[in-house]
Amino acid sequence: MEILLRVEDVKRSVEFYRDTLGMAVVPGDQGESHFEVFWGGWEAASADLLMFLIYPADADHPRSVCEIGFSVEDLDAVHAAVVRAGLPILEAPSPKAWGRQATYSDPDGNVVAVAQAPLT
Repeated sequence: MEILLRVEDVKRSVEFYRDTLGMAVVPGDQGESHFEVFWGGWEAASADLLMFLIYPADADHPRSVCEIGFSVEDLDAVHAAVVRAGLPILEAPSPKAWGRQATYSDPDGNVVAVAQAPLT
């Protein structure tokens, strides 16, 4: 599975997803023209691979606006990082039937839901 965002400012988006949300964002295979995060295996026919890609917007590929969600181990720490970064909070951390979730706006206006499973 793949999620690809086209953004106005790649550096700003990398800082948000890497530094604020704590994702393991790395340069793509073509250097710093795009950035990526991988979860799961890359083996042939692997059903558990998720690729999250950040590419610059251009005339042929306009900026994306979408809603995406990620699971984190410590929602309170992520929320504190979002507050420190001064980013828009759409929904503060709140309980759900399956755990806790907060919703934010990334630097390009994409909605980012961040969830934490219940502690066992």
